[in-house]
Amino acid sequence: MYMSVSQFFRFITVAVVIISSGWFVPMHTLAAATVTVVNRDGANEGLNDPTPFTPIGGNAATTVGQARLKAFEYAATIWGDLLNSSVAITVDANVDPLGAGILAQAGPTTVHRNFSNTPVANTWYVQALANKFSGMDLAPSISDMSITFSSDFAFYFGLDGNPPEGQYDFVSVVLHEIGHGLGFLSLVNPSTGEKFFGIDDVYSRYVEQHNALPADYPTMTNGQRVQASTSQSHLHFTGPETVANSGQLTAGHDAGSGHVQLYAPRNPSPGSSVSHFNKVIKPDQLMEHSISNGEAIHQIGLAGELLADLGWELNLEPTLISPLLNATLDSSAVTFAWTAHNQPVTEWWLYVGSTEGARDVYNSQSLGVTTSLLVSRLPTDGRSLYVRLWYRIGGFWEFTDEQFTAARFAAPSLTSPLPQSTLESSNAGFEWTNNGHAVDDWWLYLGSNRGASDLYSSGNLGIQTSVSVSELPTDGRVLYVRLWYRIGGLWSFVDEQLTAATLVEPGMISPLPFSTLDSSELLLRWSANNQPVSNWWLYIGSTQGARDVYNSSDLGVNLEHLVSGLPTDGRILHIRLWYRIGEIWQFVDQQLTASSFVVPVVMDPIAGSALGEANITFQWTANEQPVTNWWFFIGSSPGARDIYNSGDLGTNLSQHVMGLPTDGRMLHVRLWYRSRAVWRFVDVQYTAVNS
Repeated sequence: MYMSVSQFFRFITVAVVIISSGWFVPMHTLAAATVTVVNRDGANEGLNDPTPFTPIGGNAATTVGQARLKAFEYAATIWGDLLNSSVAITVDANVDPLGAGILAQAGPTTVHRNFSNTPVANTWYVQALANKFSGMDLAPSISDMSITFSSDFAFYFGLDGNPPEGQYDFVSVVLHEIGHGLGFLSLVNPSTGEKFFGIDDVYSRYVEQHNALPADYPTMTNGQRVQASTSQSHLHFTGPETVANSGQLTAGHDAGSGHVQLYAPRNPSPGSSVSHFNKVIKPDQLMEHSISNGEAIHQIGLAGELLADLGWELNLEPTLISPLLNATLDSSAVTFAWTAHNQPVTEWWLYVGSTEGARDVYNSQSLGVTTSLLVSRLPTDGRSLYVRLWYRIGGFWEFTDEQFTAARFAAPSLTSPLPQSTLESSNAGFEWTNNGHAVDDWWLYLGSNRGASDLYSSGNLGIQTSVSVSELPTDGRVLYVRLWYRIGGLWSFVDEQLTAATLVEPGMISPLPFSTLDSSELLLRWSANNQPVSNWWLYIGSTQGARDVYNSSDLGVNLEHLVSGLPTDGRILHIRLWYRIGEIWQFVDQQLTASSFVVPVVMDPIAGSALGEANITFQWTANEQPVTNWWFFIGSSPGARDIYNSGDLGTNLSQHVMGLPTDGRMLHVRLWYRSRAVWRFVDVQYTAVNS
């Protein structure tokens, strides 16, 4: 049977998990154990966080969510190599705020007793361990453990165990919390001393208060267990495997019995008390109740022996933990990492070869005690790669062999513009990819023939994978592109061909060249003809290139402009349309003929005259213009209508206005006329009668 413990315990310390909601992803598969993660986070949060991430410490992820995933994979591989179980170990994972001082919390989702092959009857076992003993998943609809990471702390996602001050090592925290889910915890409530449903758990069977009567945790009363849980250095773990290996400790164990101290603070701390090693233990252990920023512990340490006491079978030989064993590599540059699994390894050596035990691809030489190595320029032809990890224990060299498949990549290549394509303008952005190769430098040529650089030479671009090129020909010729790349000390290249754009230069589209205008107002339109024009400027002059008639100033990217007040005397008008491409201004010229007519005018009273009375009849003429509507303003300033507004007068050519001012002021008259659907005006001035 099993019971849910999700609401009974919070095992809090340091760890988390990863992948996408509802997915089940095997992190690492061995003959030993498979660790699988179920991502309980929503889109764009936690384990799916798309925030950009800069690769660090062997973690090549580009988003925060991916970084968490890769760090978890690394930690899960360590556990997967260590454990033996034919049943996959599944982990629910998410990231959420957890409150002050809590990096993460974890625990089993279910516990079981009296299952098939139970080692001890009427004793609780966490689900992952119970599954291991029974050889089947006893609760297939429920994951074995659940881990939540705090979103309120700064974590270091590197795999190299080198967190800076102020950041907590994510891998260490993952390793720790998975340890709880595997059974490193007591199901006794340290605040009340109560057993879980009154039944012993396998972990608590090995807990004692040293020199107490009774000493063993299970036979105590509830009150005695509360006292034992706060007995500080006197609470011990007594499992035989743990005791047999406690000699590696320099502090935190009983010299006579070999018992190892557990965490039993004076004030009970549910989720921490009893279920951790004491912080006084030296060397520091993974399963202590806290970890400091800037600290990393990637060794399972004595926690492995404690789990063996609970019933886990462990593989303790030194072994490679990254990349995933039997995996296909994804690059020509790969970080190999390994662990001693608590063996006293004093020196490491790595071979990579084309056959088992060979070193024709790579030979590291002695690595001392280093436990990771970046190997560059591995083959990318899909061959089998044989990795031999040598380790020395005492005076003897031993090795472990693993096999991988090399990445299979094409040569570096141009990705934009597409090869054989036709450019659209004189400017083009070039982009390329290394296709997984470890390229150290790039260089780009563009030429009029193969391998030439007469049109463009980028210079050494370092690791940059894009460049913008301007002022390319636009005559439809073939452009030859040579992309140089350097791997190691060797320069190689790939060639591609493009077709230059076939473009006419920017120019006027309206009015037509050499046409005669029919008005003093003109709407000019032009086109860039697919050229990358960033600015326009318009001159109109009496001679070529002059601007005595009109100067527009910078028009930005506008493709039309209305000009009023042009001459109507039939002269030649010289249009110069300036355009800027890149930093260079260029121009096109065009000629027009000005209209040959006078505009409508006010005939009576005579413009500029003094009025003789307050009631005046104004008369005007169209001067043969096709006027369809008139409108009349009189105001105290040009264009104003505070004195008089006629409304639309249709085709009337006069209007009687009464009650004009009689104080001798200046009267501004604006005669509006509508011709060819466009409203225009003429202004005249009068002096009011002074009575």
